[in-house]
Amino acid sequence: MTQEKFQEHILKELGEIKNLFIKNEEDHGKLDSKIESVRGELAEKIESVRTEMESIKAEINDKFNSQLKWIIGSMLGFGIKIAALVFLIIKYLTPP
Repeated sequence: MTQEKFQEHILKELGEIKNLFIKNEEDHGKLDSKIESVRGELAEKIESVRTEMESIKAEINDKFNSQLKWIIGSMLGFGIKIAALVFLIIKYLTPP
């Protein structure tokens, strides 16, 4: 192989290596943009889930509070009825 052919061969190989580096850079850029796209989608989904969880939490708190109020009201009403019954029993059992 003559020196000129060898130099042509080396230049051709270097050109192919350069093209591989360029393609690698392009692929790297595509991957970076895909990663950013996926990150954006995940951030949107996470925010959506967070909003849904807060909504469910508020709904559960409202239901719990209304149930608790109903239970307390029922117990209070039952306590008043017991107190009235005890008062009536004491009133009728004690001599005038």
